Amino acid sequence: MEDCKNLGAFIFNPHVLTVEGGGLGVVDADQVKAKLKFDPKGLLNPGKLEGWEVKEQFNI
Repeated sequence: MEDCKNLGAFIFNPHVLTVEGGGLGVVDADQVKAKLKFDPKGLLNPGKLEGWEVKEQFNI
């Protein structure tokens, strides 16, 4: 992974607990909106999306 990063590639690490921890590093409102649309009660993969806990901040 370090070699790829040194060459300028952006790497998402799938071996982390949250989506944001995988490389994005920030809560993405579009991801939160998509989860709300397809999983309105938050039953699938609870805790995987940090933005789910703060979705009220996005006025969704």
